[in-house]
Amino acid sequence: MVVLAPRRQGAGLMLGLNPRPRPAVARPRPGQIAVVTGLYAVAGLNLIPHLAPAVLGYFYLLLGYRAVATRLPRLEPGRWILLPLALVGVILVYRHYGTLVGQEGGSALLTLLLALKLLEIRSPREVRLLAMLFAFWLVIHFLFDQSPWVALLLGALLILDMAVLADSSRRLPWPPRQVFALALRLSLQALPLTLVLFILFPRLDAPLWSFLPTEDQARTGINDWLEPGSVSELVLDGSLAFRVRFEGPIPQAEGLYWRGPVAWNTDGRRWQAARNDQFSGLAAVPAARSGDPVSYEVSLEPSRQRWLFALDLPLGTPGKDAHLTHDFQLLAAEPIKETRVYRLTSAPALDTGDLPEAQRTAGLALPANVTARMRALVAQWAAGSPAPAAVVQAGLRHFNQEAFYYSLRPPRLGDNPVDEFLFETRKGFCEHYASSFALLMRIAGIPARIVMGFLGGERNPLGAHLIVRQSDAHAWVEVWLEGQGWTRVDPTAAVAPERIEPSPELTGLASGRPLRLRIGGVDAWGRLVHGLRLFGDALDENWYRWVLGLDRARQQALLERIGLGWLREYGLAVLMVMASSLVMGLLLVALLHQPASARPDPLERLYRKFCSRLARAGLPRKASEGASDYGRRLALWHPGLAAGFLAFTERYARLRYGRRPVGRGDLEPLRRELQATLGMLRKARR
Repeated sequence: MVVLAPRRQGAGLMLGLNPRPRPAVARPRPGQIAVVTGLYAVAGLNLIPHLAPAVLGYFYLLLGYRAVATRLPRLEPGRWILLPLALVGVILVYRHYGTLVGQEGGSALLTLLLALKLLEIRSPREVRLLAMLFAFWLVIHFLFDQSPWVALLLGALLILDMAVLADSSRRLPWPPRQVFALALRLSLQALPLTLVLFILFPRLDAPLWSFLPTEDQARTGINDWLEPGSVSELVLDGSLAFRVRFEGPIPQAEGLYWRGPVAWNTDGRRWQAARNDQFSGLAAVPAARSGDPVSYEVSLEPSRQRWLFALDLPLGTPGKDAHLTHDFQLLAAEPIKETRVYRLTSAPALDTGDLPEAQRTAGLALPANVTARMRALVAQWAAGSPAPAAVVQAGLRHFNQEAFYYSLRPPRLGDNPVDEFLFETRKGFCEHYASSFALLMRIAGIPARIVMGFLGGERNPLGAHLIVRQSDAHAWVEVWLEGQGWTRVDPTAAVAPERIEPSPELTGLASGRPLRLRIGGVDAWGRLVHGLRLFGDALDENWYRWVLGLDRARQQALLERIGLGWLREYGLAVLMVMASSLVMGLLLVALLHQPASARPDPLERLYRKFCSRLARAGLPRKASEGASDYGRRLALWHPGLAAGFLAFTERYARLRYGRRPVGRGDLEPLRRELQATLGMLRKARR
């Protein structure tokens, strides 16, 4: 909130500036305004990716004005400057967000209002107010990013903010090291209670920020359509797609096909998912599985899409808010707008049974741009053996033995990309091989469809989990064979290894994709950087797993580990209150047993020295006696020293309880009076 304080009349009011600092109001000590402004400036850097550039630019413009006004107090703004500045901020926020509330609009408005409040600092009280508001402002940063790195940065800034708050609350200046030590000590004292509340507080099923309205933003990821270039562009994105924890050992990389959208329809260039009414009434057919099932847990990053990726093929759904389609695609009820954790079980091999007529029709549909030489190629394969399995193997041999190249940057293709790829360019990525192979299989009378998802992943030895990045995006083909059902075929893997063109852009993204990318030659520096990336990923994964993702189920699992699994909501609340009371009681006992003379301020040390000398002289200060009363009693005890006693105690009382902050220059006269008074006392006692 921007508080507009009245200004004195005159030319300064006409200009909206303060003509000179008001002597009646105590000013903050030098450096306090600069430190508070610096804290806001550093914390604002974390909002650069999340707020509009114009809003952040105006924020730093106001901070710059604050810095100039600190050096030149005559430029401090009055109400006639603050009012238009505030109006400009409101208009700027509304123009970019169309609202003054919500996650982004409200955060932007609060940020600008705090910058305007910084322009009104005139007293130590306002420094304390801005320091307290800074702590609340840091909370909105977690609405945009909850990573451990942001938490570490904001935690350090919060400790510095506590140091500013402690320094502005004292009338005597402390050395910066001593102020920072006090803030750090207070933070450490609060840590036990924080841990007790964090572990024992009854959890919700989702974090609090997940209940806030979120803006729909585009997010890079797998699409529900496929055409040349759609996956190869995605492979240049090394951002995280999801993490996986297996209950047992991680399967071999060749079996790590992460199933996503399934494309059925094609116009000869683009493959798309089925229409909503195309397979109405069909459901996933219970399949006969072979091999040991694999159980795992997926932490899926927000994608703004509905599909949930699963190891090929899933045996069920992760909950009531998801369903398994007829083509074994997992779909959530709502788009994934926050990190979602789900558990699944998959089988390495499945017999999907008979082929429904609707799937057979869709799996054999051909576009209008099928050429004669494409049909001739298929006829050549079938001439050796017309059996569907033999035709599939003939197609794979064709890609392996002919001069086909795996390239991330293939030549551009025209209106008939499959024909041009097969007979002219012969350079492509997985979308080229999958789309051409699926179309050739349909020409041969074999039902085929394309599955899009991810292949492989990188094992993080520090976290014992699998990292699947956007750069692991892949597309493969499924053909229906009698007696086997839908069978996975990866034509991209058939390309001979010596015909894989290296791509320097992928050097930093390679992550154990033996079927597609074999990148070596990483030097020691590259291994060091890669190791740091793995360390950061392990920290991120555990941060989400045990901090952000500590929901009710994880909390219960943690309590069972420490022998408190029998507790439920009410018992947990009672234990939380008891443990919190115990922690605070122990802390109180520790504070009460601290020495009374633990680090007093310089003013207090001088007064204690005075009282100690008088106590040894036979006239100690009473516990209920103030400095002025003590001085008057001393004056009656020894009228010859009354002037010295009264001068010292009155000066001490003015400094201790006066409105003006105590500076280092105020202590020297008090120290001289103390020495003079004690010297006269020694002479009098002789």
